Amino acid sequence: MTTNQKIQPALTAEEWAEGQKSFDAVTIAVDQIRFGKGALSLTTPRYSALMQGDIVPAIAALANAALPDDDPRKLVAADIALLDQLIGLRDDLGYAMLDMYPIAALRAKLNALLPPE
Repeated sequence: MTTNQKIQPALTAEEWAEGQKSFDAVTIAVDQIRFGKGALSLTTPRYSALMQGDIVPAIAALANAALPDDDPRKLVAADIALLDQLIGLRDDLGYAMLDMYPIAALRAKLNALLPPE
């Protein structure tokens, strides 16, 4: 991916506001109204499922893994390695006062969505 390549968002602004995305007869939604934060519902004409707890981040990780390797939205180990390099710059350049905690926290979040190496 080039640095000026625009990545298409997974949801439109309206879909984010509604908390759902529909594909033909399938709707995936954040179901905060009935079940509180952290609940995801999948609805088809014949089937409805509610997912919450540890299954929600598992779905996010598997959805990332399902993206084709050439999809610019796919998180890969190289993304984590890039953050590791940035975090390492602090020590290498002597910027002890530079707070890398936010970058390290971002790294941890992203890394949790990737399979172990």
